[in-house]
Amino acid sequence: MSSTGLAIDSQGTGPDIVCLHGWGMNAAVWSEVVEVLSKNHRVHCVDLPGHGASPWLAQTAYKDWLQQLHDAITRLTDQPFILLGWSLGGLLAMGYAERYPEQVKKMILVAATPCYVQTAGWSSAMQAGVLKQFSAALLKDFETTLMRFLSLQIRGAEHSAETLRELRKRVFARGKPHPEALVSGLAHLAEQDRRASIEHLACPVQLIGGERDTLVPPAAILWQAGVIPDAQAHIVEGAGHAPFLSHTSEFIQCVSEFIHAG
Repeated sequence: MSSTGLAIDSQGTGPDIVCLHGWGMNAAVWSEVVEVLSKNHRVHCVDLPGHGASPWLAQTAYKDWLQQLHDAITRLTDQPFILLGWSLGGLLAMGYAERYPEQVKKMILVAATPCYVQTAGWSSAMQAGVLKQFSAALLKDFETTLMRFLSLQIRGAEHSAETLRELRKRVFARGKPHPEALVSGLAHLAEQDRRASIEHLACPVQLIGGERDTLVPPAAILWQAGVIPDAQAHIVEGAGHAPFLSHTSEFIQCVSEFIHAG
C-alpha cells in the first residue's frame, strides 16, 4: 500500500505495467493477466479509491481520483509505463494519459469508451436511465445492485456462466467496495465525455472490445480507433464486457503483441 492510501499489488520484474480495474471490482480481477505479464514486466494492480483494500476518503470529483492515482504511481516508478485500464479504469486511464502524457509509454483500453451514455450523435453507449437506476438502487442495497451490474456485463456473451462466476468470486476478494465510492464511480461514468480530448492522446493505444458487449459496443471501440492518432483495435468474437476473463488466451496474446511491438 502506498503512502497515499491506495492498495497496490506488484509482481514480477522488468518494465512497469499499471492495471486499473472496472467499477465495483478490485485488483483481483487481473489474476490470470498478471500471471503471464509478470514474467517479463513489473505489474502493478491498483485498487481504485474505495474499492478492494483502498480506503474511501470521500473524493467525489473525477480529478481527485486522478490525483490520488498519480500520487500512488509516482511512488512506484519514475519511468514511463504501460497503462492498462478496463471499463471505468479505462476512462480513468484516458484522463491520466491526457493529464500526464510524459508518464504513459503505451496504453491498453479494455471495454472502455470516452462516453458511456447515449447522447446526441452518440448511440453506441448505454441509455442514461440505466446508470440512474443503478445509482438509486445502490442507496437501498448496494450488494444486490452490484451483482446485477455484473450480470449485465456478460449478457449474451459466450462462456457467460463461467465469466459471471469468476466476477462474483472476485468482487469481494479484497474487501467490499464503499457504497459512496460506487455512487461516485457511476457519476464519473455518467458525466464524463472525453470524445473531443482523446484525439490528443500522445501514446500508442490498443483498444480491445467484446463483440457482444452491450455496455461498450464494438462500434464505440472502432470509432475511437479512427480518432486516436496512434491506435489499433481488436474485437474479441463472442466476448462481452470482460474479454480478459472469457477469452483469456486471446486477450493475453493480443496485449503481449502490442506491448512488444516497436
